[in-house]
Amino acid sequence: MKKDYWPYLILGIFLIGLLFIFISCGNPIRQFNPNTPTIISVFPEDKGNIPKLNIFITATFDKAMNASTVNASSFSLSSAAGSVTGTVSYETTGKMATFKPAANLVADTTYTATISDSVRSSGGDKMDLPYSWSFTTSTSTISGTPDASFGSDGMVIMGSQGKGSAIAVDNFGRILVAGSYFDTSDIKYHTAVWRYNPDGTPDGSFGNGGLSIQKNSVAGASSIVLDSDNKILVAGYSYDPSEKRVMSIWRLNPDGSLDTSFNSSGIVLHPGPTEEVAGWVWAEIGDSSITIDPADRILVTSQTTLRRTDPGMEYYYMVAWRYNPDGSLDSSFSDGTHEGFVVYPGGGNAIATYSAGKVLVVGSAYEHTNSTLGMRIWLIGADGKLERSSDTLGDKAGSVSCAKIDSSGAILVGGTHFGTGGAIWKFDPYGTLDTTFGQGGIADLVGDLNERTGGPVFITLDSAGRILAARTKTIGTLSGGGTEIFKNYIETSRLNSNGSTDESFGSNGKIVYPDYSPPEDINIESKGIITDLYGRILVLGESIQGSSTPTTIFCYK
Repeated sequence: MKKDYWPYLILGIFLIGLLFIFISCGNPIRQFNPNTPTIISVFPEDKGNIPKLNIFITATFDKAMNASTVNASSFSLSSAAGSVTGTVSYETTGKMATFKPAANLVADTTYTATISDSVRSSGGDKMDLPYSWSFTTSTSTISGTPDASFGSDGMVIMGSQGKGSAIAVDNFGRILVAGSYFDTSDIKYHTAVWRYNPDGTPDGSFGNGGLSIQKNSVAGASSIVLDSDNKILVAGYSYDPSEKRVMSIWRLNPDGSLDTSFNSSGIVLHPGPTEEVAGWVWAEIGDSSITIDPADRILVTSQTTLRRTDPGMEYYYMVAWRYNPDGSLDSSFSDGTHEGFVVYPGGGNAIATYSAGKVLVVGSAYEHTNSTLGMRIWLIGADGKLERSSDTLGDKAGSVSCAKIDSSGAILVGGTHFGTGGAIWKFDPYGTLDTTFGQGGIADLVGDLNERTGGPVFITLDSAGRILAARTKTIGTLSGGGTEIFKNYIETSRLNSNGSTDESFGSNGKIVYPDYSPPEDINIESKGIITDLYGRILVLGESIQGSSTPTTIFCYK
């Protein structure tokens, strides 16, 4: 009898169909295409918590993309309240798509970012499916422990040829350090900027392996800031053709190259005041502080000195410059004598922007009648005219390292309290000490009976408005032979808005490096402090590595 194979054939086809369904998980089987673009990383990370509200949202592809397809239609951001308005760009070098919100994000809100499958690679290939991820804006819960995922045990040690002076974080969470680099080929220091990924590894897409060196002259950087396009502005010193030290600004593209759209060269040099004063001569410019106003205009302050040609008398002067985004001096900013910059008695150390285009400068005052050095605050109008100044002298006086403006408009100053050591001052918007802060307006950070004056205090604010401070702490003890021995530490602390110590941070409100007794008379210093997009605390300073003290980034979570 002839065997009927039809039932077996039908059963086989049915089983093969089940197998396809199982393999594809119910989705159509797609043929593998090696040219299909894929998103390999995003920021913020999926389901991450971010305490910062002024961030860029990014997605990095594994293939070069057609920039025209990466736009506001294909890259969107939304929350329960609806779509978020913003602009979209694509960076060819890093294969990175960026969504820049038109305004700060809202705290304690979950956002969803989506890139549609309408984006195309440069070869015309599309993604298999749209890509979405979510993140939440939330308050920082930093306790002050070293972040072991950052560098090596929470530290990144820079090369021995580099000296960092200032630290910043861009809107992608990358860490930038500005300073100087000693070039062994010409035996000179040059301005340098280092960039690190959030995990502390060098960012290979920046400069040469994460380092950008400007060899135009002997120079160094003392301050760094980023503009709204994530371009990097560095202020410091350089030398003009007459070998006079002058104020300098460098602007770098996000890849570390000089931005030649800035003053046609990427560099601005300015000597400050040069007008002739009979019997006197203008000295060189000191270190500089830089910031950006809401119109992306560039503000810099520094100090110069007017000296008698026969030595014996000198006057300090604060200089503040304002540049347009293209690198030209803003002639509408004037003290009546100078255009594009202003000159007032004193010495500028820190600069910040106030409302309505006003400028705040904090620095030194020198009273020649009684030879008392103190602190001075200037509030300068948007036109450059001095609106008011106030001095802090006597037992409340000190030198200035940095200044911040809090959410209420109050002025916070980090520096060194004369005769005491590291301290923080709080002033109201008019420059009057806020006596509800600390002791009579000053929070002295010195807490050890054997502590000496030590170094200056650098400050920043966290997402909850608390004050974070980093300072050099020097302890002096007597040896058996009666000689005083000095040991140096870097102390990071957190203060409440009233100037009291936040005991929940670190150990009794402080973190001390090193956590052992260091070698005698090895000098380590703090250089700056910021918070990153994850709320972590980044302290720029020096670490002890045998007999050397290289610049180091400390990361606390």
